[in-house]
Amino acid sequence: MCLHNKTILFLFLFLFLLLFFPQANAQNSIPMLKTIDVSFNKKSKNFDKKNFFPLVIFKEDTWLSLSELSGYYFISTPPDISKNNNASSETLFSVTVSKNGKCPKAQEASLNYSSVYKNYETFGIGATILKQNVSGEKKFPFHYSFSSPFSVKVKAGSCIFLGIDGSNFSSENIYTAGGHINISYKINNPQPVSTYLVGLDGEFMISANNFYRPTLNAYVVLPVSYKNNMLNRKVINVFGNASATPRINNNQLEIQKNNWHVIHIISIYTNNSCQIAFPNHKNTKFFWNDKSGTSSKQNLSFVFKKSSYKIATLTLGDGNLSSSTKQINKTLSPVTLHDGDCLVDAIIPVGTQQWTPPINTESQIYVQMTN
Repeated sequence: MCLHNKTILFLFLFLFLLLFFPQANAQNSIPMLKTIDVSFNKKSKNFDKKNFFPLVIFKEDTWLSLSELSGYYFISTPPDISKNNNASSETLFSVTVSKNGKCPKAQEASLNYSSVYKNYETFGIGATILKQNVSGEKKFPFHYSFSSPFSVKVKAGSCIFLGIDGSNFSSENIYTAGGHINISYKINNPQPVSTYLVGLDGEFMISANNFYRPTLNAYVVLPVSYKNNMLNRKVINVFGNASATPRINNNQLEIQKNNWHVIHIISIYTNNSCQIAFPNHKNTKFFWNDKSGTSSKQNLSFVFKKSSYKIATLTLGDGNLSSSTKQINKTLSPVTLHDGDCLVDAIIPVGTQQWTPPINTESQIYVQMTN
């Protein structure tokens, strides 16, 4: 073959590699969107069984890069005239990635989460709580985006799956739970920066009758120290939701105007102030209470001090006594965690002159960090 023909052949091969191979590799890492609808009927008055549903199944070993979850969850409790059409139902929706090539079957049931985590070698992407104290359907739109996508190495056969853990405490009727879920992700796309997730999730029964006399603030606290894996990591994102649900007494729900509020303030207590705010606290996740303010006396919670770096605020209470639910989804300029700091969900009651029944408040709030 002459030199001229060899040159032409070389150029042809070079152009072929340049044009086709990069496109093939790029094809594997283009953004993908999967939309799934799940609906499940259940009859239960406890949380004994949790049910799981595959959403995305991976056909080969790959790196998953998950950047966004959106859509809505719903629960539906049928009317019960004997209970004045009031209800007491709640469901926890969780999104999880299995990594070991296994995936739960649709509606697969388990009595506890630990066996699920062990069987499927999981990586959790947070959860959402939804509660009812009035019958009918309640729908909660959500949109959680991750500025630094979660990067997970998965084996063929692994999946992203949904957990539905709920109950209708108020009656023997069947209730329905489900969702319309959009998952934005890439495959074959390992991220250069690893991210970590910790949960500020907790549940309290609190009183918002603090117009004249103080009641109690409540706290979910994650201390930062050399004894846990948060030291020197950077907080980059906060997402999740919280609910506040007044108790129904003798199947009665007050419907008149009642402007109570429960405020969740997500904050970082800085400058070694965790020990000041919570003396002699544990070095692991803990819960705390102290006195609230009133209409005339300032709330002395440490969350309002200068060394409290406030990240986000959720105000619950919709002007009546129905269950209230809101979400957080906030990207931050990186904030480095130091020894003596703590991550805090401070729960502050704000009452009115009207009497308000005890309020159940639950947070499913998650903090994303990098090295």
